[in-house]
Formats: sequence, C-alpha cells, structure tokens
Amino acid sequence: MLETGNGSVFRSPGHGTWQHVGGRDFTATLIFFRFDPNSTTHAFIGTAQAIKTIAVGDDDNEFTASASVEFFDALGNFTGKVCTSETAQRLE
Repeated sequence: MLETGNGSVFRSPGHGTWQHVGGRDFTATLIFFRFDPNSTTHAFIGTAQAIKTIAVGDDDNEFTASASVEFFDALGNFTGKVCTSETAQRLE
C-alpha cells in the first residue's frame, strides 16, 4: 500500500502492507522517512514505522483505527513512540 500522509515536507509518503485478520478487522504496517523541520535543507533524520489495527464499519462506509508509531534515528536506533487513533468515512 502507499499513503500520501499530510503533504508535509518533513516526512515522505509511506509504503507498507494491509492484511485481513478476520471478519471486518485488518492490520496495516507502513514506514516513512522523516526530515528535520529545523534545517533549511530538511536533512534526513530517520524513519518511522506505524502499525495500525483497523475495524471496518458494518455498512462498509467507515472505519476506525488505532496505531502505534515508533521513531528511529538515521542510524536505525529507536528514539520514541506515540499512539494515535483515527476515523474515516467514504466520500461520495
């Protein structure tokens, strides 16, 4: 899968996979590059990996998800983690 993120110059689009785990539940894992917001050249500072659990609504028009995002420096060392949640609804 590919995702475009939020259009920020401080991170790249993400790439990864979706996997069906049963019923209306899925997992997705994606990786993206991070760039220094304090640098005029937006130097590469590392990567991030997001692991999402996704539940599709009964009407197939929405989903909810939670994610754990781990951050790594340019040498691949773990530097931190955040948890997020999201909701989505189909556009018509």
